[in-house]
Amino acid sequence: MKKICALLLIMLPLSMSASSFDVGDITYTILDSEDYTYEFPIVKVSRYNRVSGINNHVIIPDSVEWNDTIYVVIGIGTGAFARTRVNTVSFPRTIEFIEDYAFSQSTLESVTIPEWVCVMGNYVFEECDKLTSVNWPKTLIRIPTCTFHGCLSLESIRIPEGVKYIDGDAFRGCWKLSSVILPESLIHIGGDAFHNCIALSQLPAILNDSIVLDTSVFSSCPGLVTVDDWKYNGSELYPNMFEHCQDLRSFTVPKSVSVIQAWVFYDCPSLQTVRLLGDVTYIGESSFKTSSYGPDFHGSIEDFYCYGTVVPEVHPLAFSSGMAGNPTPTSEQYEWELFGIKMFFYDPFIYNEWDEEINADREYVLSQWNRINTATLHVPRALLNQYRNTFPWYKFGKIVAIEDEETSITPIADTQNTNIHTIYNLSGSPLHGLQKGINIVGGKKVLVR
Repeated sequence: MKKICALLLIMLPLSMSASSFDVGDITYTILDSEDYTYEFPIVKVSRYNRVSGINNHVIIPDSVEWNDTIYVVIGIGTGAFARTRVNTVSFPRTIEFIEDYAFSQSTLESVTIPEWVCVMGNYVFEECDKLTSVNWPKTLIRIPTCTFHGCLSLESIRIPEGVKYIDGDAFRGCWKLSSVILPESLIHIGGDAFHNCIALSQLPAILNDSIVLDTSVFSSCPGLVTVDDWKYNGSELYPNMFEHCQDLRSFTVPKSVSVIQAWVFYDCPSLQTVRLLGDVTYIGESSFKTSSYGPDFHGSIEDFYCYGTVVPEVHPLAFSSGMAGNPTPTSEQYEWELFGIKMFFYDPFIYNEWDEEINADREYVLSQWNRINTATLHVPRALLNQYRNTFPWYKFGKIVAIEDEETSITPIADTQNTNIHTIYNLSGSPLHGLQKGINIVGGKKVLVR
């Protein structure tokens, strides 16, 4: 039998035959052998006809006979087992492709995709809410769009080496998915691929340094609370990557990252601690913005650490908070003249030292909507002055040198028998017990978080 996966990719969307016949509970559709360069008759499964029963196990044969002709079974057609009561399937050794919606909304509980399958369509296992186990072929290089969308019982997935692409929404809404192992061969993850995977509490390692991710890959994952040891070799955090992760409290950006694109941590109101381990050069628009939660909600960041050797450039709205009732500065045209040349700006946040209106709008945004005016910025001592004189970093409530903290502050976990000492605050006033912030205990500084 000739394997012609490249041709199948072209031929799958086409209407391949109108002639069908039934053998047992399965309807088969005859395919044109010449279209597939076969020298013998071939068919695909077009429909499973049993509509009742429980614990159904379907065996698809390698070949079937009809009208004194033997046909080889090479594929599963569009929607062939959709909305059927089938729990497990044994595939033929001759199968090469599985078309769109093949098992969508069925009662499938486990599946082993054969090694010889080289093409899969979209939505193949969509909303199979009883599916708990998937075994992958090493020949597959793509997980297509919405393959496992809404598989509510799928708890873990291990994608083998060789897979290069995970398309958009592939695992969207897999509520119990808590363990994901990705191959190093992976070079692209589509938008919303793991959106609303609410049980995902630990991000999968992404080791390929040339990886590209579309928008919102891990968005709306409330199980992500602390992400401080993520194995990620990519150079960017991509747009909306962690938006609406509303329980996310601490995030350490891996050392490989140099760019944080727009809206990455949008609407993460619980985010209190952020660490940038590497040389981040740019932080994009609304990357740490919160949405409106009423006039009493601020969602302030508490500690922001920059360990790199450069001061990142920051979009003016990177740390904004969309507070209810606050007016949005307009985007009207601004005009100024220099050396007889008129210049026009349509963005009120563009910095220009000659235009007081632009600067006023920019300062308004930072003073009214920012999440950082009470936060502490931790930076290398050598860059203290640069941060203190660079927009918008000077808007942080306090800027301190990381080296000072590492040498002079003793974490509370390392301090013993504090109860036998008198405790003071930084002003020298005695305290009744340890307070949040810096305490003086036995002549030493103790940091309580």
